[in-house]
Amino acid sequence: MLGRKPAKELRAAAAPRDSARGAAAKKRKWQEDSEDSGSEGGITKADLEAWRKTIAEEERQEQLERERQESEARERAEAERERKEAEQRRKEEEEARALREAEEARKAAEAAEAERQRQEAATSFVGAGPLPMDSPAVVSAGVRP
Repeated sequence: MLGRKPAKELRAAAAPRDSARGAAAKKRKWQEDSEDSGSEGGITKADLEAWRKTIAEEERQEQLERERQESEARERAEAERERKEAEQRRKEEEEARALREAEEARKAAEAAEAERQRQEAATSFVGAGPLPMDSPAVVSAGVRP
């Protein structure tokens, strides 16, 4: 067989070598790793409780952080709402002031117009009787000069 030993001879030659190393020689890499970690004693109840406490503390910290972020978001929203309300009030007050000023200006203009009309009526009053002639040179027919 082209340089190979027969199967019987392989088993016979390998047997003394395997027995010297024992069963540990046939373990796979993952088995060796698990054996090493097993020599530490495994996970004890105390380790498990410590891990649970650690996880509980981490969850509590995360919850506190979430609550802090939510409260900050609420405060920002409240501040924004108050700012918008203040802006709205300011605009309404400005519009009301502009309306009052426009109304006062309208009333003042009406009063000034009424005064002007009263003054005009007082100065342009014509007494009872015939109207005076506009131009004495021109006399209409039937009227004596």
